[in-house]
Formats: sequence, C-alpha cells, structure tokens
Amino acid sequence: MNKLLQASTCLCLTILLSACRSSSDDNGSTPSDPPTFEQIITQNTSVVFPPRQSLTTSETITVRGTSAGVEVSSLKVNDIEATTSDNFATWQATVALAMGENTFSISVSNGEEEVSLDDWILKVTRDTSLPDSFEDVAIDMANNRLLGLDDKFMQIVAYDLTNHSYSVLADNQNDDALSQAGYEVYDFDVAEVYPTTNELIVIGSAIEVATETKYDDTIMAVNLDTGERRIISTYSNFMAPKGIVIDDARALAYVSDWHNERIISVNLDDGSYTTLTNYAALGIPKHNRFYHLAWYGDELLWGTFDSNDKAAYAIDLNTLSARTLYNSSSDGIDIITSGIEDIAIDTTNGNLILTTYRSVHTYDLTSGEFSTLLAEATSSSPRTDYASGKLIGNTLYLYDQDTFEFSSLEVDRAQLTTHPLSRIGTSPGNTLNALYLSSDQTTLYAHDSSQEIIRAYDTASGEVTSNLDITNAAGGDDFSQTGV
Repeated sequence: MNKLLQASTCLCLTILLSACRSSSDDNGSTPSDPPTFEQIITQNTSVVFPPRQSLTTSETITVRGTSAGVEVSSLKVNDIEATTSDNFATWQATVALAMGENTFSISVSNGEEEVSLDDWILKVTRDTSLPDSFEDVAIDMANNRLLGLDDKFMQIVAYDLTNHSYSVLADNQNDDALSQAGYEVYDFDVAEVYPTTNELIVIGSAIEVATETKYDDTIMAVNLDTGERRIISTYSNFMAPKGIVIDDARALAYVSDWHNERIISVNLDDGSYTTLTNYAALGIPKHNRFYHLAWYGDELLWGTFDSNDKAAYAIDLNTLSARTLYNSSSDGIDIITSGIEDIAIDTTNGNLILTTYRSVHTYDLTSGEFSTLLAEATSSSPRTDYASGKLIGNTLYLYDQDTFEFSSLEVDRAQLTTHPLSRIGTSPGNTLNALYLSSDQTTLYAHDSSQEIIRAYDTASGEVTSNLDITNAAGGDDFSQTGV
C-alpha cells in the first residue's frame, strides 16, 4: 500500500513538472510576446537618402529607403505612395518640394495596421540660391566629420557626417591664444588635420589689430576638441598655398607654393620652413605652377603645368632628391593632351592616377609606364571637362563641370558609370572636390568650390542635395539651420 501511494505521488509530480515545462522555454523562463508590427517596422525601416535635413534647389526629390524582415503592403512619404520592385525591401517615392522648408513623414502598412515612423522625420529646404563660404575642406577621420574654412564669416565649421549636424568650431569671437595675442583672422587658404596634437593646421591671413600689420601667410593650429586657436608663425608675401600634406611622424607640413613655384616643408613646432625644391632646381622654366600634392611611400608627388608643358615630379623625403616622373615636352609624351586637374595615388597597384580635362591615365611609379584608363572622347562625341578625380577605395570619382555629372570609374576594370546630376541648381564652372565616402558607402560628400557648399551624392541613384547652408553661420548676420 505504501509502495502504491509512493508511485502515485511520483506520477503526479511528473505530470505537474511536465505541465510546468510545457509553459516555459528551454531555459525555464516564460516566453515573451512576439514583436508587434510596429516594433518590427520601427527596427527594420530606414531612409537611405536624403539626410534628415538638407538643402536643394530642385522642385522634387526622391526619397529612398529600405524595409526588411516584415510583410509590407504599402509605404507612403506623406501622401505619396512609394514604389518597389522587391516587396519593399527597397523603395522610393518622388515628392514635390514647395519653396522653403518641407517636412516629410514615413508611414508603413501591412493591410491591417498602419505605423508612422516618428524617428524618420525629414526636413528638406528648397531655396532659389545656394550659399557661399568654404575656401577649403579637411577631413577629420577620427570624428567622422568635415571641417570647412568659411571665408565669409572667418570661422571653421564642423559638419558631422553621422548625424548631419554642424557647429562652429572656431571663429574670431574665440577668447583664445590667437585673439589674446592681438590677432584677428581675415582670410583662409588651406587646411589639414594634424593627428599628433589633435589640431587642424590652417594657412591663412591674420592682422595684428594694434599695429594694423597684415600677415597674409599666417600658419595657425586649431584644437579639434575645443576650437582653441594658436599662431605657429606669421609671414608676409610668403606664398600662395594650393595644397597641404601633414607628415605626422616628422611634425612637418608640406605645402605647394603656387606663387613661388616650389615645395616647402613647414616645421609645425616653430613655423620655420625649408624649400625642398623649386622650378630652378628641377630645371624647368618659371611659371610652371605647382598645384596638387600627394604622398606615396617615402615620396611626395605633385603636378605642374603651364600652357606648353604638363609634368609630374616626386621628391624623396629621406634624401630630398627629386626626380621627374614625366614631362610632356622633354619626354615627347603625347598621351596627355590637356591640363591635369587632379592627381591621386592608387596604393594597391602603385600607380599615380592623372585626371585631365578630357581623360584619365595611370603612371606606374615603379616602371614609369603610362596607360590610359579613360581615353579622350572622339570628335563626334560630347566633350568632357573633368574638374576633379578623387580615388576612394578602387573607385575614381570624376566630376564633369560642363554636364554637371559624376562618373565612377572602376580602376581595375576601367569601367565607367555615369550618374547625371539632375536639377541641382548649379551653374557652369562648378568644381567638386574634397570627396568623402560615408561608412555605409551610400553617400558621397563633396565640397563644391564654386558654389562653396557641401553636397551629398546618392551613390545608387546619382541624386544630389546640398547639405550645409553656410550663408548664415553662427556669429554671422543671419544664420539659419535649414541646410544641414
């Protein structure tokens, strides 16, 4: 009898434990409710283009995004139905823009429930004119931002590429070492980040207020965290800088001096300088203007040109011995028939990439052999007028200032893809440079040095918006935040 009772008791306990386990997961915990449609949509829907706030002169803009991991029957940008070819894994909607600020919201439906995405409110401002101010743009890689030299309000603007916000890093209102020494900045030329001291090295112009003495070649440093400015050295009628490269290990800045046709090194501790080479040392005629700078291995490379001569040179930074890479006149090279607009270093293949008005060429830095990536168009084809060629990874981004088009040229395959820039409100002669690709490789940011604005270029569609309204910066007369 006791054995029967014991067996019955065990059976009851087994059934009870089994029932408990059936209402728990493998870890013994009660499972949570499945995610709702709103939760899934909120987590998996995003806008790829345009940025949350942007400025454009276009009458319309195409909003593009993704919505993965959930069944969607419709998606709207305001009241405009988005179109899709893959069940809304990717989608787009072209919406009209009124003058001034336009606000757009995204709503998603599965046929039974509609969800509004409050985290994706877009503000696109349409204006008839574009701002002007940036003299040069540097890339602050550590903080994922662009640093613009605002030559209108004499300030340095920091533009965050992650959240599309901007702020004034430094201006003449700063109570810092530069202002306390009695100086005021009145012009900017070039700038580059100096990682060792966490500063932006800027070459510009400053006036000593008390004596009204102008130093049109002032070398200054700006702290990237605080905006604190300090003067490294001041000169008058010293140079006309067109390019700058920072040698972090040697604490030097290399500068191409257009006016004196030379390459100099500037000591970033005390501002003293040394002429590394010039037109006379290279044995070339005067008026061969020194322009672009690039760095490869132990050599600094640059291009020169005048009306009759196109050339590129290199100088070994250890031995300070210079060599001619090519010279169109003395070498009899007829592969390059138009002026060089930009140079880039293809570190993977050890090539110098030369972008001209009409074509793109490579120069093997080891063998000295030329090859043509993109040949000049035939007389029956439309002429190109490339203004810049920037290499990002394996892709060379070209900008044609006649047709207002980006082209992406795959260096290994010499495959050209053209992306028209429709209705961006540009005028002939615009030059896009200082290119920077976003970490997700969806947006290419460019400095338009004619309209002086940051542009955001959608690498998938080729559509462009202007991302920074700097006509009115903080501390200026009428700053607005409409164009970030």
